[in-house]
This record gives sequence, C-alpha cells and structure tokens, in this order.
Amino acid sequence: MSWEANVSTRQRGSLFMQCVVSRLGEVLRKDRYLVVVDDVGNLECGKENGSRIVVTTRNMDVAAFASTTLQMGRLSNEESWELFLKKVCSAEDALSKNLDLSLITFKEKILKLCDGLPLLISLMGGILSMVELSNGEWSRVIEDADNLHGDILALSYKELPSRMKPCFLYLGMFPKGFEVPVRRLFQLWIAERLVTPSSSGELGPGEVEVFLEELIYRNMIEVARWRSHGIPKTCRMPGAIYDVFSPKAAAEIGLFYIHCKSNYSSGDQPSFPVRRLASYLSIKNYPSSDWYIRSLRSYISFSQHRGGMPAGEIGKFLNKMILSRDVGWLTILDLEGVYKPRLPESFQKLLNLKYLGLRSTSLESLPVSVCDLPCLETLDVKHTMITSLPGSIWTAKNLQHLYMDWIRFDDISVQVSSDSEPLSKLQILWGLSIRQDSPILNSLFNIKSLRKLALRFSLASQNRLNDWISKQLTNLQSLRLRSIRSTGGRGSIKLTALQDHQKLMDLYLLGVLPRPVNIKQLPPNLKILTLSMSQLRKDPMRTLGQLPYLNILRLLADSYMGEELTCYQGGFPQLHVLKLWKLMELRELTVKEGAMPCVKQVEIRACRRLEKVEGLSKLTTLKELMLTDMPSQFANKVKENMGADVFVKENEWKSYPFLVSFSPWPSFIPLQFPFLPIFLAHLWWCPS
Repeated sequence: MSWEANVSTRQRGSLFMQCVVSRLGEVLRKDRYLVVVDDVGNLECGKENGSRIVVTTRNMDVAAFASTTLQMGRLSNEESWELFLKKVCSAEDALSKNLDLSLITFKEKILKLCDGLPLLISLMGGILSMVELSNGEWSRVIEDADNLHGDILALSYKELPSRMKPCFLYLGMFPKGFEVPVRRLFQLWIAERLVTPSSSGELGPGEVEVFLEELIYRNMIEVARWRSHGIPKTCRMPGAIYDVFSPKAAAEIGLFYIHCKSNYSSGDQPSFPVRRLASYLSIKNYPSSDWYIRSLRSYISFSQHRGGMPAGEIGKFLNKMILSRDVGWLTILDLEGVYKPRLPESFQKLLNLKYLGLRSTSLESLPVSVCDLPCLETLDVKHTMITSLPGSIWTAKNLQHLYMDWIRFDDISVQVSSDSEPLSKLQILWGLSIRQDSPILNSLFNIKSLRKLALRFSLASQNRLNDWISKQLTNLQSLRLRSIRSTGGRGSIKLTALQDHQKLMDLYLLGVLPRPVNIKQLPPNLKILTLSMSQLRKDPMRTLGQLPYLNILRLLADSYMGEELTCYQGGFPQLHVLKLWKLMELRELTVKEGAMPCVKQVEIRACRRLEKVEGLSKLTTLKELMLTDMPSQFANKVKENMGADVFVKENEWKSYPFLVSFSPWPSFIPLQFPFLPIFLAHLWWCPS
C-alpha cells in the first residue's frame, strides 16, 4: 500500500496546504512580485523584498494604507466622446447622418450628464445603442436622464425591458466580484422561471442567451472570461453597479436575502419572508425562525468551508427545512463548490425541487431518493466522485439537464414500460459511460430531444449508439465521443454519417479514427472540431479546410501521426483559432497563400520535432502566436520571422515534485477555495 493510502484524508489535506504555504513563502521571499487587485473594499497588506501591491479603490480609507497614491482624474471631453462612440457601437459620421438635429447638441448633453466618468459613459452608450437611432428616441433618453437628476445608473435599469430586470438583479445574489459560470446562470434563470416558456411550453436556451447578450451590450454586466470560440464563459456585475443594485434587490425589492453575518438580532429581520437565500458564511448561524425558512424557494451556498472537513451544517439546515411545514416550496438547491455537503436521506419530501447543483462538491454518493423527485429538471454531479446513480433516474419525466462524470449503469436493472417515455424532455446528457451489455442501451432510443451529448463507450456498443445518434438526435448542437477498450486504453471510433445534423456546431472525438476523415461524414455547419488520439496517418487539412463555417480546429495529442501538415489555398475560410498539441511526429507545417484568411490565434504546444514553419508570417489577420513547451531554437527562429503586428508568447512549463505527487487534483482539496487556483497556477505548472 502506498504512503498516501495510509494517511487520512484530513491529514493529506493538511499536508498539501502546508506544502502550498511553504512553497509560496519560498517564492515570495526569493522573487520580487507585483500584485494588482481591482476594486478593493478593505485592505490589510504589506510589501517585502522590493515587491509591490497595487490596488484600485473608491474607498479613501483603503487608499490611506498605501505609501503612494494616485487619484485618477476624470476623462477629458475628447476622451469621453471617444469612449462613448465605442460603447454606442457607431462612428461619428454615421451618427451625424442618422440624427435629425446636429450631433453637437446631443454631444454636449451627453458629456455633461456623464461628467467624464467612464462607468456612466459606458452605461449611456449601452442605453443608446439599444434604442432607435433617431432624434426622438435620443431626446427621450436624455430627457429621462434629466428627470432622474442625472442618475445614469437608475436610467440604465429603467430602460431595461421589464422581463429582463429580475434576470439582471439576480446576479446580485452572487458575491461581489464572483465570476458566475454562464452555464450555471442560465440553468438558474430557467429553474427560477425568470425566462418564460416558448409557445410549445418548453424552456429553450434561446431566450436566456438573448438576455445575457443584451445585458452585456448595455454594459450592465461584464464578461470575466471568454471561451476560445468567442462565447462568454463567466460573467459578473461590475463592482460599482453591484454596490447599488445588490442591496436594492435584497432590501427594497425582496428578490433575495444574503446570509453574511455570524450573529443576528431582532433588528436584522428582513421586512419580507425569505424566498431566495444566498449563504456566504456557514449556515449554522442562520436564524431558524419561520420568517427565515418557511417560504424559502431557493438556497444557494457560497460557503468557503476550510480544513477539508465535510460541510455537515448544510445537512442539518436542510433537515430543518424538510421538517418545516412548507418545505414543498423549495425549487432550487445549489451547492456548487461546497466541499462534501451532507445531504439528508429524506429528499423525497422536496416535491417541487427543480434544480440540484452539486458540481465540484467532491461528493461520493447521493441519497437514493434524489432521482425520484417528480419535478427535478437539472441534476449536476459533474466534477464529483459519484460513480453511480439509481436506475430510477431513467424514468424521470421532467429531467432536462443531467451532468455526470462518466457514470456507468451496467450493474442496475432499468425497467421501462412500453407506453412510457423515459427522459423524453432531456436536452443535455453529459458524462455517460456505456458498455456493450449496458441495460440502458434500449432506453436511449426513447431520448430524442438532446442538444448536448457526451458519451464514453466501448467499441462493441458503438453500432447501436451510432444508429441512435444518426437517426434520433438530429437536434444535437454539441457532441463529444470518447472510445475506450475494456482494458482502459484508447479505442476506435467508427464515425457515423452526420451530414443531416444541421444544428451540430461542436464535435469532439477522442479515440482512434481507423479511416481518413471524410467530409461527407461531418456536419455541414460545424464551427468547432477537436480531435484527440485519432492516430490519423493522412494529412487531414485539405479535407477539414472544406468546412465552410469552421471557427476553431484543435488537433490534440496523437491526433495526427504524419510528418507534414499543409493548409491549402482557399481552405479554412472562417477559421479563427488553430491549436496543434503534442503531434510528436510533425516536422513541417505549411500555410499556402490564401489559406486561413481570418485566423487570429495559433498555438503550437509540445510538437517537439517540428522544425519548419512556412506561411504563418504572411497571415495578415494573425494577432497571437503561442509557443508552449517548444525547443528554444525553434521558438527563436519563428519569432524572427513573424511581423511586428503578431504577439508571440513563449511558455515553458515545469512542475514541482511535491505537487506532482498529488496530480491531477487531490480529492481532499476543497475546490471552492478561491486562492488555490492562483497559487497552483504558479506552483503546480509554473512558467520558467
């Protein structure tokens, strides 16, 4: 038995944290560092070894801590107008042509209202970008601003469509500065019924995406991180906007209540029964009176639980709710990121529960009754240690979104009557593992409405799965297939014909492709294609270059085993991102003139034998070239040939032994620790 197996989970967690603290101390004592922290509310910090901490703040008490302060002045009129034109998404000459009155009249009024403050300029630009470009509409907006005594924040909220206002205010439930995964936000909006059903009665993804897009255009929320294909990954409410609207939504409107105190007095009782509860602290100190619990519809925990101990107080709180008289009101239970919350066995009493979020909780099992909840629409157990779910999940009538981590159902018996439609409403099925003799293979053919599917399967089961995918799942938008052998090694993928899948935009294939890629098998409107371990012998670029809408191409480890890759003239007309990772035999990359006319980013990672690159320097749209873990001689040669307009970023990764021993991620580390990703980004895989 290994040394690690003899150490308790708690001891291992403590040891790991000690290693992190020790290593961090070594780094900070050895090197100078610059830390920049934005929008600080309170501050206790120092400096050492010539290192510096730079903060931005609107609080003069925080500024008093600094040895040197710089008070930012307001923008000049010229700078203000330049920013406004960017935010209103229009050029000055275009505005002049479309506005009846002289633009100078509007310019003077807008500059006076915004007074050189970037936030107000951005909000005003966002408001005017969403109204008709006419004298009447612009005059109305400016008059409304005057009536509100120049309160642009209030105006931005007033101008929101009424159905969008609760969606915007809902972001105030999350802690200030918290990066909200867009996936999580969409699911919560839907479960809360903040978006309305379509005419068919179903809740599709279209409306939530439209709402998010408009809030971004209005500059009322900001995108914190983007996915490589240009879709928001995380978002948040800007700090100054949060300070105004989060208290307004909580105290004045009563949309939610935030548990952020260790002690409560009678004067703390809100003026409304708590319906939505966001817990920032341990829930054990939360009041137990009916006013705080009886009407609860939603419970979201952001508990920063430390020490590697399971969050037992959450189980006690849930039991308390279940024992209350009106427990049936609870529809949302979101514990994402909470370390091992203890769940009550009596889940069956939560009859109206629609959303159960347990992602990144390190849970090892679920109460059996969870899968019997009659109204459950979303079950998320991704990034947990749960290896099985009760078979009753396959008879759920209202389940729409099921996220798992390659869970198998081989050891259960699924009984489905011939007249029933199990999982007929399911739209997302992510992380299902299938073997040849899996009892759920027959049930899969009853699932026809999937938009997103991720499967891991054995080769023996693939023919039936291909039949299901090609004939039943024509509404797929995202498909991930991972083939494995019974021994656990990589398997083969017999790619089914997908030319009729008009909506399929994202395809990820992990497994050996025994035959060259055939363009007739690929979806015609594909935008993202990822190949991994495909072991292709023939250069696939001529074929893949014929995909007219392909935006992102990722050729990952062992996807191609040849020595040359060539992008031909006219190929990849819409490609923006190209990633080549761990192509161990690749020696030459050639981009012919006229190929990839729209490419913006290229990354070459760990292609150790690559010696010759031709044509990249002639790509006029290329903005960023990333060379990761490439020989220094190759990197220097490439940098010499690239033009000044291309940013060449070189990364060389190395690992530290005491951290690698815990790779890839220790199960005993609470994933919600906000500081760990920052430390580990430097310590675990540290750029030299």
